[in-house]
Order: sequence, then C-alpha cells, then structure tokens
Amino acid sequence: MIKIFNSLTKKKTIIKKRNLKLFVCGPTVYDFSHIGHARIYIFFDAFVRFLRKNGYKVKFLMNITDVDDKIINKAKELNKSPFYIARKYEREFLKDIELLKIRVDKFARASQHIDVIIKQIKKLIEKSYAYVTKSGSVYFRTKKFKDYGKLSGQDINQLKDIEKSEEKEDPLDFALWKGRTEKSKFEPVWKAPWGYGRPGWHIEDTAITEKYFGVQYDIHGGGIDLIFPHHECEIAQQEAASGKKPFVKIWMHVNLLYVEGKKMSKSLGNFITIRDFSKIYPLRFLRFFILAHHWRAIIDYNQNTVNDLWNKYIKINEFITKLEQFKINKKIKYSKLKKEIQRSLEDDFNTSKVINLLLEEINKIEGNQEVGPDLSKILQDLDQIFVCFYPWQKLNKKLLALISKRERLRQQKKYEEADKIRDFLKSKFVYLQDTKSGPLIINLN
Repeated sequence: MIKIFNSLTKKKTIIKKRNLKLFVCGPTVYDFSHIGHARIYIFFDAFVRFLRKNGYKVKFLMNITDVDDKIINKAKELNKSPFYIARKYEREFLKDIELLKIRVDKFARASQHIDVIIKQIKKLIEKSYAYVTKSGSVYFRTKKFKDYGKLSGQDINQLKDIEKSEEKEDPLDFALWKGRTEKSKFEPVWKAPWGYGRPGWHIEDTAITEKYFGVQYDIHGGGIDLIFPHHECEIAQQEAASGKKPFVKIWMHVNLLYVEGKKMSKSLGNFITIRDFSKIYPLRFLRFFILAHHWRAIIDYNQNTVNDLWNKYIKINEFITKLEQFKINKKIKYSKLKKEIQRSLEDDFNTSKVINLLLEEINKIEGNQEVGPDLSKILQDLDQIFVCFYPWQKLNKKLLALISKRERLRQQKKYEEADKIRDFLKSKFVYLQDTKSGPLIINLN
C-alpha cells in the first residue's frame, strides 16, 4: 500500500489507482540546469521507477518552457533569437537528463502547443473567467474562482498583486496571454483571436496536460517554490475551464536545495550547475546525494554534508565490491531488511531511511564477515529504483593498465611512483585497497 504526502490535503494519500498519469514541471530553457533542478528530476525518476516495480503503469510527462520572459531577456543580452536560446539550452538539459539516467516518457514544448493554449483561453473568456485588454493581453479573474488559495493555504483577501500591470481589472488577476508590445526579433508571437502575442507561464502547463491527460489526472509534481503562484494558478485555470474538481488528485512538492544555507544565486557565486558538479564528483554520486535526503526536507549543500555522504557512498561501494569475498551463510535471511526497505518506500517514499538501513546492515556484516546468499539480489533490485549503488561505466584499458603498473611498482618497492598512480586514479574516482591477493578496485563512477 503506497501512500504519499499530498500538498493539497496536507496529509498522506494512498495511491489506489494502478494506471497513473504523472506530470512534472520541467525547465525554463534559458541556462544550464543546476543541482536544485536535478533534485526534482532525480526524485521523480526514482519514484516512477518504484511505482513501476510495484506493478503500477505510469505515463510520465514533463513540459519544457521555451516561451518565457527569462528566455527573451537572455536573447536580448546575447543578441540572439529566443528560439536559438531555447533550443540550445533544451539540448543541454536533455544531455544532463541522459547523463543522470533519468527516464521521462514524453517531453512537451510550450511552443508546440499554442493551439491548445488558445483553445483553453477562449473557453475561459467564454465563461467570463478571463477578459481581453486594449493591448491584446488576456487576464484571469482570480477572485471569480472561489477556491483560489486552496493549495497554498492562503486567504485570497490577504494576497497582493501577483503580476504588475496597469491594465488589470484587479491586482490579483494573472496573465493567460501577453499581447505584443512592439515588433521585436527577441519576442516570439503567435496570432490569436484577440491579437498577436504569446502565452503566460501558467496556461502552458494546463493546456499541455489537458491534451495528453485530459481535464483531470492523478499526480502533479514540482518544486515547493512552484506552489504559489504557479500551481495555484494552474488549478484555477483548469477547474474554471472544465468545471470539474479536483484538477489533480495528488500534488507532490520537492523541497528546496540551498548552498551553505543560502539560495543559489549567480551574484553570490554559489550557483552550481549539474555540469559544475560533474567536474568534482561522479554524477552517480549526485543521485545518491539527493536520495540520501527525504524529498520533503530542505537540503543544505555544504562541505560537511557532502563529505559525510561521500564517505557513506564510498562505504556502500566498497561493500558491494567486497561482497563476493564474504563468507556465505545460508542461515542468514534478510526478510526483515526487505520488509523494512519496502515499508520505508511505501510510506512517503522515504529513500533516506532506506540508505540508513543499508548502512546499518553493512556495519553488522562487517562485524562478522558473513552474508546471506540473497543480499546481492536485494541490492540489485534496489538499484533498479535508486540507480546509484553500482558503477555506471567499466574501467577503460588505460586505467586498468595503470592499476597493473602500480602493482608492479609496489612489488619492486617503488612506493613513491606507485603512490602517484594511486593519487591519479583517485582523481578519476577509482579507489584502491591493497590486500594480500592484490588490489581491491572500488569504481565510484
């Protein structure tokens, strides 16, 4: 019985339905993705893998916001077409996704769904939930939707201006369509019944999900910072347009990732892209680092936390490498461990607890040097969900040759030269432990 915390109800909800439609807010493609984005994508990838392993059928959809003010501003800054910017960083995002072993069934670009966006806006205008301004912009009448604030738990009477504009009937109204202000190569526009312009941010997601999932679906995921106003506006748009509630049954919001206690910012110099991370650590460790925290807890990326988890990562990798060397004791069973792992994942997908359970078990085994025959199977099954316990790539011939050369140097008692090779291998995330039968090779890649 899988249950997950639902941001809408503020309590854990049992996932009863076996065929699930799951949508996760994807990137706005104007720059490289950072490790905060990676946290969201890694978590939902692991969660979907878990659901599927437990017999659920999941359609996993993610949007790509390729029409946005941030893209326009970047285009102006670089004197490039906004679509040049969007395509460039979309390609980079997809490379990162592939390198992190993240699997999404379908990516949907906002720019390729303008027809369904316009269709949804027309419906809202017809129902008087939206109005057209002189500039050709379209705004949603927020106060007309009585349930506004139910996701974020805010009182609509306490809210202030959501988006600045002198054209709005009410300060709380938000843009569904932004009319063209001037002809510019930096601003993409499409023709709509009310004039040339481009979609607002919130309408892109609801139009995309309506096309692929219908007006109601099962799970919507994203970062906690999207609850308000983005997801609140999504609910208002779709429920107003369709007249059906709830728009989404379960809302899942992954908490923030800070760096040294502060939000990532280029001005502070603490902005860590996925590419930056990969220059310091293997990307497999990034998956481990993210999943070692509960998805609803804040992560503070600081050197103490990183060092602690890096040591735990090495410990698990070292244990898996040594596993075949331990004495097999058929009397040792892991039924309790299996149940605890399954129970932890079924209860709010607690990946952090699972990693701690593994480390506790490893400490016990190292104390008596005996393992049960089914432990390897447990670890391999778990890695189908976590994808961080076993090496992603084999050692190449060059590295293997260096390991052999180092062993020869040690036998010749040329320890200084041998240590230099060992240090080089360590920089390539290959750790060696010398034993009587030769070096134990721990591949952390």
